Amino acid sequence: MDLNSTIIVYDLDGTLAWTEKYWLPVVAEVVRAIEMEFGGKSILERVEDILQSLGDPVEEIFGRVYPKASDCEVQEMLRLKEQVWSDL
Repeated sequence: MDLNSTIIVYDLDGTLAWTEKYWLPVVAEVVRAIEMEFGGKSILERVEDILQSLGDPVEEIFGRVYPKASDCEVQEMLRLKEQVWSDL
C-alpha cells in the first residue's frame, strides 16, 4: 500500500461537510428556470421536494416533483438543468 497516495473525496450530499451552500443556489436556479417554463408549485415547495430526494437520479426527482409531466417535458427539464449549470 502506497502511503503517499492522494485521495480526492467528492462530498456534495453533506455527509462529510456542509456543501449545501455550494449546490443549493444551483438547484434553486434550475427550479426557477423550470418554473418559468412549466409553472406549478411554488419554488420553495419544489426545492424542499428536491432536497428530500437527494441521491436519487434527477429524472426520478423531476418525476416526483412534476408528476403530471410527460416524458418529453421531463427531458426538456433535464435540458434546462444542463443549460443552467453550464451558464453558471
